[in-house]
Amino acid sequence: MASQSNAPFSSNIIYLDYNATTPVDKEVLNAMLPYFTDHFGNASSAHSFGAKPRSALSSARKSIASLINVEEEESIIFTSGSTEAINHILRVAAFKQRDKGLGDHIITTKIEHPAVLETVKFLQHVHKFRVTYLQPDEYAMIHVTALEKALQPDTVLVSIMHANNEVGTINPIESLCKTAKSYNKNILFHSDTSQSIGKIHVYPKEWGLDFCVVAGHKIYAPKGIGAMYINPELKKQCIDTRAYDKSDIQEYNLLYGAKQENGYRPGTENIAYCVALGKAAELSITALKFDHMATIRYLRDLLYEEIMSNIPQRYHSKIKINGHPYIKLPNTLSISFGFIRNTQITKQIFKYVACSTGAACHSGDIQLSYVLEACGLSINFGMGTLRLSVGRYTTEKDVMLAAKVIASAVTELYSKTRFASKL
Repeated sequence: MASQSNAPFSSNIIYLDYNATTPVDKEVLNAMLPYFTDHFGNASSAHSFGAKPRSALSSARKSIASLINVEEEESIIFTSGSTEAINHILRVAAFKQRDKGLGDHIITTKIEHPAVLETVKFLQHVHKFRVTYLQPDEYAMIHVTALEKALQPDTVLVSIMHANNEVGTINPIESLCKTAKSYNKNILFHSDTSQSIGKIHVYPKEWGLDFCVVAGHKIYAPKGIGAMYINPELKKQCIDTRAYDKSDIQEYNLLYGAKQENGYRPGTENIAYCVALGKAAELSITALKFDHMATIRYLRDLLYEEIMSNIPQRYHSKIKINGHPYIKLPNTLSISFGFIRNTQITKQIFKYVACSTGAACHSGDIQLSYVLEACGLSINFGMGTLRLSVGRYTTEKDVMLAAKVIASAVTELYSKTRFASKL
């Protein structure tokens, strides 16, 4: 049924879950393969087998720095993914700030990815940091006024996502960061940019961010590779563990070992995957430069229009779009079909269309998404939500077919439903 002919995968199912993960681009795959075979050496080796991997590692780092418009390539640290990077950043930053006597108050939001929320809960409940969770508006946006009210003299760390992974709303990160820094220049600001990098422009240095993260599998690189940006002004010389002098301690490392990644993330680098992430970054730069996202946005909007046009008008009042109507990721459509369950819909459509009922990382439980709940969406609508996300290999034909499949399932379910007040 699917028509994704240029896709690096073969399937009869239309894939509309690009926010969950992306397939590895063919160019990315071709770039990484030689580093499993001909160029298998350790980048830390002084002999000839280490030369090519070392050069490739440097090139990949430069590409990622270019993607986020950063000149200092050493500010990019490779990790296994954004979850590791977020844990690293939040845990180390919070402890270092408290150790310096600056305070123990953290600010985040109610709608962060679990990588942020669970790390902050760990700091709160195990290490007794005080935490304020900001309330979003009905569109899942965090406003400067909410942050202003939450800031305290002992606030040491703020973590606010750039774009929400469920509904796609984009937060005014530059304004939020400036607000925090204006209140207290010692506050460290992290933004989870996992879902936005590669889809929209991200400029951490210009915005004043101290930290942000990259997830390889969100930008057509493999799973298991990512990176974190650390503000170069925060970086210090790597610790020499053989001469343990506290004045030389690397402030922002979580692990201890050899001096890979300038000591911030020791361990032999996975060169093939780092090369893959670098190539994916290059392709993302091209996509952003030539506004390929305009096509993505067109397909997203067409998907919504076709779903609605194939559902009888009498049911339209039962359907709601989530997230900000305009300030959102170009590929993301979160749509709620009131008074029916999304599991009823997916039971009918999963043979033809792959999509999410919320955030794929934690979608096993049958309960209202905490993001939608925080936005004030009623359970009658929330439990009927589908997250549809298009991507690089989605075609117009895919969108037209998927819309008909979804609309057909929804129409059939509505024809059997009396719109009771409870699900």
